[in-house]
Amino acid sequence: MRGDEQRSKSLHSAISGHLDALLDERNLRLIRIRQG
Repeated sequence: MRGDEQRSKSLHSAISGHLDALLDERNLRLIRIRQG
């Protein structure tokens, strides 16, 4: 049971980190377009 909990925690943090990276990339692109 504890192993599954640990796995889901690391999976969640990996997914949220990936989403953060995608959002950052998108924001940078939008900022560059605005600065044009």
